[in-house]
Amino acid sequence: MKPLTFTKHRQNCLVSLAQFFYLTREQMIELGITTALPNLQRRVLEPLLEHRFIVKARIKDEDSHFEAYHPTRHIYGLSKAGADWVSHTLAIPPENVYCPPARPKFTKDAIHRSHTISFLIKLRQYCSETQRKIGFVYPYFQNGNSQKGTFHAITRHHFPESFHYTEADLEFDLKTPDNHHLFVFEYHRGNRPKRIMRQLDFHSKSLELGVVTQHYGFHKHPTVLSLYEKEPTMFTVMDRINDEPSFNKTRPLFLFNTYEKIKADFNTPWLQTDRTPISPFPLLKP
Repeated sequence: MKPLTFTKHRQNCLVSLAQFFYLTREQMIELGITTALPNLQRRVLEPLLEHRFIVKARIKDEDSHFEAYHPTRHIYGLSKAGADWVSHTLAIPPENVYCPPARPKFTKDAIHRSHTISFLIKLRQYCSETQRKIGFVYPYFQNGNSQKGTFHAITRHHFPESFHYTEADLEFDLKTPDNHHLFVFEYHRGNRPKRIMRQLDFHSKSLELGVVTQHYGFHKHPTVLSLYEKEPTMFTVMDRINDEPSFNKTRPLFLFNTYEKIKADFNTPWLQTDRTPISPFPLLKP
């Protein structure tokens, strides 16, 4: 095997995987690692896979009952060697460079995961254009330690003296020179408003108790961004929250949008529960 040459494209691939945790080939093209899929596959991914700097897994087709896995789509992450290279090259502490297990087992939620990462890509692009910075970002598939020493999602937060908890898809902090704000992000696939309502009800109770605020040492409540694959489901949930008394104190902290609109234009207005449009991240003024 020939030694691996770290071309600009290969370096950008490794750095992007460190920044976004996992990426599909289409997302790598969107990030400008290369401009064409054949070049990406032949000149970047295959050499990095051969030298075990990255790992991959096939994306399971969650909407199909006939074909278990998509025949050509994969999702990629850093291997231990790739994470070590990023840590050494960029002088980042190893514990701050995420890499999945040696044999990734994330195919069942790969579409959900890749759409969550697509939001994160758009968020970082938005920040670079508006002089905002991401203070931290934690995804649901990154593990943290509980007080009992067991592993769970780093975004899991238990209620005081209760077995209930929230576990957001993303938690992140956005900063400007004189302001910062905490966001809780949930992405909802499919058409199951009852399940979504139960999930958001836990977030509402968490907001009232200040669970996430206290965890990160913030003084302001986070904003909950609720993103949907299907617009009719979104409107159903919004109407139910408007009619639900348990959301009376927290209703203004929930914002709603669809994946397709955010994917097309990250500046598209978000909606409050009464369908009033507001600008994205209105509490942040550069």
